[in-house]
Amino acid sequence: MAWAALAVAASNAPDLDFIHLSAGGTLTVSGLYHHGYTHSLGFALIASLVVWLWARARAGAGQGAALANRAAFLVFLCAAAHVALDLLGVDTYPLNGIGLPVFWPLTEEYYALQMLNGVDRHNLWSLENLWLGLREILMYGALFAAALWYSLRASARRRGT
Repeated sequence: MAWAALAVAASNAPDLDFIHLSAGGTLTVSGLYHHGYTHSLGFALIASLVVWLWARARAGAGQGAALANRAAFLVFLCAAAHVALDLLGVDTYPLNGIGLPVFWPLTEEYYALQMLNGVDRHNLWSLENLWLGLREILMYGALFAAALWYSLRASARRRGT
């Protein structure tokens, strides 16, 4: 179950850019900075490196190294999948660029394929955004199911069943 929780957290981590400090110093939720650097392969790599370092520090040698490698790969895969799926979305909010800075920090250029409707950042609490959120839950739910299946399969192999 821990693998599935890690997959869900990593899949949603790029959307942390919805939360930011306002000028008054309070935490605010808005689309002002959405699709920023957290929506990049660089962020996915940094997040996976952080998880790898944390897992290596917690685990000993031997089996711990393999688990750290798996955890880091899962985090990278899930965060990168979020970027790939958002890359398909239509982006009409040019405040921080149309599209995503996919290859940050190598370049700050924004890329967009714009094949699916995207989040309306002017009105975050709209019915359209609710439907888009449900669609993302279904898409990321597939990643969750895959991680859970892999975890259960690996557990069964360790038990020899």
